[in-house]
Amino acid sequence: MAKYWVGVTSDWHDANNWATTSGGAGGAGVPTASDDVYFNSNGQDLVSAATSIVCNNFTLESNSSHIFLMLYQGGIINGDFIQHEGYFAPLGGGGYVLEFKGNWLYDGGTFSVGTGIGVDPTCLFSGINKTFVNNNLAAASFQNFSVTGTYEFSGTRLSVATIFQGLDISGVMTIKGVAQNINRIDLKGGPFTLSGTIDGGGRFFYWYKDNSIMPISGTIKCRYFRFYIAGSDNKPLNADLNVDGWSNINQDWAYEGVEPWIDTNNGDVSCIVLPSVSGSIGLYDEEYTIENVSTNDSPYTSVDITKVKIHLVGKLVAGTGGIATLVMIKGYLWDGVVWQDGGNAIITGTSYSDRTCSTSLHIPIDTLSKLNTLKLKLEVGDVIDGGLDKGYVVITHAYVEVEGTAYYNQLVILNARSYDIPCEVEIEYNNDGQIFRLDSNARHYFNKLTIHCDSADVDTAEFDCATKNAEMWCNGKFDIYENAFPSAVFTLKLGNGVHVFRQTIDFYFSYSSGSATQLVVDPGEGTIVLWPKGRQI
Repeated sequence: MAKYWVGVTSDWHDANNWATTSGGAGGAGVPTASDDVYFNSNGQDLVSAATSIVCNNFTLESNSSHIFLMLYQGGIINGDFIQHEGYFAPLGGGGYVLEFKGNWLYDGGTFSVGTGIGVDPTCLFSGINKTFVNNNLAAASFQNFSVTGTYEFSGTRLSVATIFQGLDISGVMTIKGVAQNINRIDLKGGPFTLSGTIDGGGRFFYWYKDNSIMPISGTIKCRYFRFYIAGSDNKPLNADLNVDGWSNINQDWAYEGVEPWIDTNNGDVSCIVLPSVSGSIGLYDEEYTIENVSTNDSPYTSVDITKVKIHLVGKLVAGTGGIATLVMIKGYLWDGVVWQDGGNAIITGTSYSDRTCSTSLHIPIDTLSKLNTLKLKLEVGDVIDGGLDKGYVVITHAYVEVEGTAYYNQLVILNARSYDIPCEVEIEYNNDGQIFRLDSNARHYFNKLTIHCDSADVDTAEFDCATKNAEMWCNGKFDIYENAFPSAVFTLKLGNGVHVFRQTIDFYFSYSSGSATQLVVDPGEGTIVLWPKGRQI
């Protein structure tokens, strides 16, 4: 049955928001697994699904540009997903799965999976012999991505999907590429697990970070597989770091004193019992040690954090004497020397909202893990109105926001594995001092290996087999791509292993008058085998 959105409220799960005809009378019932769902020019703009959804085919039609759909708990789309317009926004956090069982078509609007507190959503593609097509001008952005079925990825947009966190492939990901139209998948995070297959004529683009690990299992035989170190040596940092387990606060935040002032005696929520006096600055102050802070497997080797802000998400609950109209909670962070004043988080209203201690904290932190040892002190500030029994402040979760500069690791270590025919492994240097190192005291099997660098900012670069005593077996050409390294010293460290090259070795460097380009070959005490006889260097 067809179900059309005619929402008078924003709730997906309200039966009155659905009709059996476009623009028809509501009351047709919430969509089921066999119902086809349509959004067009009718109905309220905001569509919110607080619990998981289910439907057969899902369509955002070309006249649905006003629709903003927010998912909080994932769901299952049994048929095809088609988006011509509108905003499709699975929200971050929650650890939920949104499963697509059919074809996936995106040629308009915005598709963007958010990031938030906790584990971010996974988009699961489980259909068999299905297609994923991005014909939009905009990117399709995912956090965690899983392919258990068989999908061909293609589209008029060359980069058809961008994945910012984890990728798991136990099925088949076919990336289409024909002549000059080479589609691409971008992985900009981790973890990356592969027990299935990546194939096709397209390109897999792995933006390698410090926490990235190249899987040793599965099959890689797409036409191109490129490694690229994500980011330069430093970048602005603005990250939200989760505080785990806020619903059981006394396990995750150690406290000093006789007993904590944030109790769990109001059902299953953490709450602050407000004092009866109207002015209460300095009351109930206790110290907590921040523990179990998730740093989201940061790619940074070090950071220079200049600002730290404390976020509390909460609301006011009435007591027998009424309800306060405003509560100020003051936050401090101990930096090892003094308590740094974090300003006030102002809690108002009976609906949950995110409140920030508004004054930035300036504390010396050079690694994100150091946040786990900081001490936090919270004080109840002014409490306005509410009578003698003012009730509670209910806190559902908290997180720490940090700003500053992040410094990337310029070393990539690649696990030993095989890249099958016709895959060409591409290694791209984009910033000074980068090293690609082969790991594992084992042999790395390449069909073809190509090294790229067109950045004049690269002064030194290195490809290292020596440190881990790794070996190369190149079935095809070993190539430094034409006009590479405009002004750099590129060092090839071969070490003491045996390296086998079955085709041409072609080093084609950029050259111009005054260029500083140099090739340094550190042969170690190993062996280079050119086989069969007659191949060229």
